[in-house]
Amino acid sequence: MAVYACIRWGLKSEYYLTFLILYYDRVISTSLMYNIVDLLRNKYKQINKILVDINRSTVIKKNTFNRIRDVKREYTETVMVVEIWNKIFGWPLLLIFVEILARVLLSLAALTEHGIDGLMGSRNHFGPVSIVFCCEATSHEAVKLLKVCYNLQEAYSLLPKERDELNRLQDLIQNKNPTFMAANFFEIKRSLLLSLISTTTTYMIVILQFNFNVSYLSNRTR
Repeated sequence: MAVYACIRWGLKSEYYLTFLILYYDRVISTSLMYNIVDLLRNKYKQINKILVDINRSTVIKKNTFNRIRDVKREYTETVMVVEIWNKIFGWPLLLIFVEILARVLLSLAALTEHGIDGLMGSRNHFGPVSIVFCCEATSHEAVKLLKVCYNLQEAYSLLPKERDELNRLQDLIQNKNPTFMAANFFEIKRSLLLSLISTTTTYMIVILQFNFNVSYLSNRTR
């Protein structure tokens, strides 16, 4: 009995230790994902501010060409960071969303059978949801750059080299718009959350209909 109790305690300890490791691994990874995307969003805001300052100035300054070129260089660097982010965090984020969907579906299935106790194993999914909103906000900041470029061209009579550099910046923004992907399966944006809600709602309806049919047949057999 003592040996059996020790083995049982060891298995429980290993289970809880594994659970804690996986839990903190997820917390750290989601925090890292969010912080990197948030830094990119702030970087796009800074780039946007540079172009807005140029647009607000009443006189085209001598360093306008250099400022536009710096904006183009910084934008290229941020796009490269987004691509690296997708390569590193694409699959982990995809697995996180698969886990969320599986847990929600299992909780809904347990809820229909055991009541509110079926939801006791649910986790806090605030981290992945905040990543989705931050990714979309970052993409919107990049889109704003294109609008500012159009306004800058319409507002001033730029020199030929400045206009050419601004046109190259516009082409760069149009052709390389930063897009956050989950392992190239789908884009990370708010519509993803609506898709998850739609899937869980459909599954909930199917489960309710199935349980209703089972209870109806069992009552008839009695």
